[in-house]
Amino acid sequence: LNLIDTYMDGLEVFHFTIREVPPNVRALLDFAGLTLADIDFMASHQANKQIVDQVAARLGLKPEQYSTATFTAYGNQGPASVPGVLSHLKHQELSEGRRRILMSGFGIGTAWGSAVLDLEKIHCREIFREKLTPRRTRAEERAYWEAKLAG
Repeated sequence: LNLIDTYMDGLEVFHFTIREVPPNVRALLDFAGLTLADIDFMASHQANKQIVDQVAARLGLKPEQYSTATFTAYGNQGPASVPGVLSHLKHQELSEGRRRILMSGFGIGTAWGSAVLDLEKIHCREIFREKLTPRRTRAEERAYWEAKLAG
């Protein structure tokens, strides 16, 4: 394998996430002396709709307590997806009132973490959309890295 020919076992990432994240969230809630009923909304990493739905189902979250809308609107935003969920869906509510938010991030590097925050009248803007420049094709990317590595 080289920098161009990476591989991700998507099914294993899926199984890892639904196996590890719900117990992590439950341990956090136990530590904080909270239950899911105390949570207004879960902002989770938007890896894909199926992962978010499965994590929420395994936790027993109600549909109004989480969303996959930012994945649908923007795709996988990587590490920006948790604040992206808040900015996209909750900017008005967070700017006007108090909410207890469960945040949970996880990724292909088999890393995960969760936090509960009580947010009150914070400045939270909507997601800013920037025009993207066209990406290099796979062949162009490969040629770029081969030239760079060759020195």
